[in-house]
Formats: sequence, structure tokens, C-alpha cells
Amino acid sequence: MTTVKDRVKISLKEVTGSIGDLSTFLPLAIGLIVVNGVNATSLFLSAGLLYIATGLYYGLPVPVQPLKATSAIAITMAASPETIAATAIFIGIILLAISLLSIQGLFDMLFPRPIVRGIQLGLSILLVKAGMKAILQPGPWHAGAGNLAAPGSLHALSSLATGWIPPEWGVPYNADLYTVTLLLLPQLPLTFANSMAATTDVARSYFGERAERVTLRSLATSLGLANIVTGLIGGMPMCHGSGGLTAHYRFGARTGGANLIIGTLFVTLALFFGKSIPALFNLLPASALGVALVYVGGQHARLVRDVAGIPHELGVALGIGIMTLATGNLAVAFTVGIVLNAVGRKILWKNPRGKTA
Repeated sequence: MTTVKDRVKISLKEVTGSIGDLSTFLPLAIGLIVVNGVNATSLFLSAGLLYIATGLYYGLPVPVQPLKATSAIAITMAASPETIAATAIFIGIILLAISLLSIQGLFDMLFPRPIVRGIQLGLSILLVKAGMKAILQPGPWHAGAGNLAAPGSLHALSSLATGWIPPEWGVPYNADLYTVTLLLLPQLPLTFANSMAATTDVARSYFGERAERVTLRSLATSLGLANIVTGLIGGMPMCHGSGGLTAHYRFGARTGGANLIIGTLFVTLALFFGKSIPALFNLLPASALGVALVYVGGQHARLVRDVAGIPHELGVALGIGIMTLATGNLAVAFTVGIVLNAVGRKILWKNPRGKTA
């Protein structure tokens, strides 16, 4: 049995690995703060505490990210902070309910290996596209995951000041339930597919037996509790993610120590620099974050290698990837992949080789 000391280490590699997922975290987080008015203290405090908790429990660099579909739609619609908080609470309740069920068999049926690999490939494509857009067309923080921070400028330092913005505690009674539905429904299949099924698979691929705590039920539980808490303090909806796990891993993280490092940084920012977070992160060059996105996307695509010799599984994975490239919508590509896999099993092949994810 591994001890906390084995699962949480602090080293230079853990430090570099801890920042590996900033290129996917920051665009949506800052967009929610700047465009939607989400409380910066609440956002970074809840994300930091979840990072620390996941690092201590899992002992691995399990990432904490904004819910991508929910956040992107919320930014596009300029949804209110109360509506975003209510969405987080509803997602948290749903995930907690799922954690009480026996879901392994259902997930094996919905997310066999070719579907999981296709989702991972599709996510890789989206990461590379966002990275290239940031490299070629850097711009200021605003709606859209592909538009990252403006090139860093010392002028931004003049606007930095210590001080936090007190979190707004309470149930968001003023939320627009219609908008909550629009934010919730497109996200759920992606949460099940990427935050749970694909993250479990990637953790096993990278860490083997050390990932024994990374299960569908534990991920549903941690995300359920985290989203209820962040919703009650006016933060953002959060998830784990297979791409984020790859990012931390490829930048050097191997234990939960990376989570403690980035989590402590986020908590410090929330408590002492909440008023200045947008200006602070505006110092980061968009091109640097873009290069990181391209690198992580390329590394994440390598997970598809294990189906390269199985034509039908590779075909489904590539189908999802191509649909993601064509539509830019991973939810649509995921649906197409399910149909393609089901039709293929019935018509094109029988008893395909390969185990489920």
C-alpha cells in the first residue's frame, strides 16, 4: 500500500508539471471572469482547493478544469454569474446521484475503447486548433477557448494590486433556469465521456496500478461535491479531463505534488490578488500558451496508438476525429461515433477484437 509520502512528492518536475494544463484552464477561467462577471476569488479558490484535495486523494496529477462546453456557451451568451453557479450545482447533484449507482457496465456499453480513443483524438484536434489560433492570431482575453491572453506587457503591472473580492455565498435563486438547461445539456455527455471514462482510461495508461483510486465512481463523487461547493460560493463549473492529465504528465508531473503546487498558487491568488487576476494573467504571451496547447494536443493523440492495428476500432476513432475537425463540436462527433460503432458491430463486423475502456 502506498503512503501519502509516496503519492505526494515535491520536486522540480512536479513544479513544471503543475503548470502543464494552464493553457486549457486559463482561457475559459479568465473569460468567465471578464465577460460573465464570475467572482475571481470564488473561481480560483474553489479550483485551488479541488486541486489540493484531488492531489491528496488520488496521489496523481488529476487535473481541474472549467467545464468546457458549459463555459464556452456561457461566455458566448454572457450568462449571469448566478446562472453559471446554478449550473454547477445541478451538475454536482447529477454527478453525486450517478456516484451512488453501479455504472461500470453502463459505461462499458456506452464508451467502448474505440469511442474513448475517438474522444481523445477529437480533443487533441481541438487543442491543436486552439493552439494554432493563439500562435497565429494572438488577442486579448475574451470569449472562446482559442483566444488566449494578449502578449505580456509590463504596462499591465501598473494595474496589479493586492486584495480579494469576497465570495458571494448562498443559493443562486436568481438564476435563469432556461439558460441553465442550455448550459447543462450539451455538457453532460462530454462529462461522462471525457471527465470520467477517458480520464479513467488515461490514468491507467500512464500510471498502471497507481491509478487504482481513479475510478468512475470516485471521479463522479469528487466532481459532484466540488461543483456543489463552487456553485454555492459563486465559482465556475469544474471537471477533470483526460487532456489535462496528459498535459500534467508530459510536463513532468508524476504525483499529487503537482496538484498541491498549482492548487496552493490558485488559493494564494484568490486570497491576495483576486482584484488583479485578469491583469496578472494578461502578462502571459498568447503564443507561449498556444505552443503548449499544440504540444499537449500532439501528445494526447498518441493515446490512439493502441488501436492502430485494429481496423474497425481505428475507423471509429478516426471517424470521431474527422467529425470533430469538420464541426468543431466534440458532442456531435461523440454521437456520430456511437452510431458508427453500433452500425459497424451489426453490419460491417462481428465480435470485434479488443476490450472495452
